[in-house]
Amino acid sequence: MTDLEYGLPCCFDVFKGSRNESTMLPPLLEDYYFWYGAYPETMIADSIMDSSDLHALCDVRGIKLYVIIRDKRKKNLIQIKPGKYIRENRTDIYDIYYLDRLLALRLECERNFSRMNWVYDRRRMPNKGIDNAAAYVAITGITMLLTAYTAMRMGRGDLIRSPTAFSKLKPIL
Repeated sequence: MTDLEYGLPCCFDVFKGSRNESTMLPPLLEDYYFWYGAYPETMIADSIMDSSDLHALCDVRGIKLYVIIRDKRKKNLIQIKPGKYIRENRTDIYDIYYLDRLLALRLECERNFSRMNWVYDRRRMPNKGIDNAAAYVAITGITMLLTAYTAMRMGRGDLIRSPTAFSKLKPIL
């Protein structure tokens, strides 16, 4: 999960790829609540998270869940752009331009993952098990947060998401 204001990671979960990734989200939401004392106000997800159980969970927790749907054969959809839809009964916003900008924020999470993979040299993460993957993701997350903390302490808010901001000070791991 990514904080969209600063683009920093809030929570990580490492699991083997699955077509049913939506089952992984409820425990992640509980971890988020444990660490932050509240649930996120809004979640933006891809179509794999479009399950009735997940929508019900978000309704109970007071989370606004926006799911990008690409299959136009489903019913009751609002078209945002060609190939980009949202369920009509899942939103109280009907301004297409606002919804488009809101759903575009989902890419920030993808950018965050990309920064973790390439800039912090985790692109060759060994495929030797879930423990190694969790360790690499933890190291990368800690590095990102330390970079942001250092940037804030130095009064350089523009460097919060800059993975190369302190490249000359990189410790050897």
